[in-house]
Amino acid sequence: MTHTKGPWKVVDVGDGFRIAKDNLILVSIYNRDETSEANARLIAAAPEMLEALENVRWWLLEYEKAPPNSAVISEIDEALRKVKGE
Repeated sequence: MTHTKGPWKVVDVGDGFRIAKDNLILVSIYNRDETSEANARLIAAAPEMLEALENVRWWLLEYEKAPPNSAVISEIDEALRKVKGE
């Protein structure tokens, strides 16, 4: 399973927010409150956050020599499993 590559952007459409990649609407949020806007921004940042998390995991294992079963690697791996639907 793959996701739509980023960057994604938040588009204010008056009645709510859309998260889009170019002309493709990925998510529609039909609310206009601060929480909805914050959620839209969080969703739009997902591709960059995923890439950053994968890079941090690699860095911790390769350069910091973190044990693969350490708490931080386990936490990262759990988040990555959620992303992958595992």
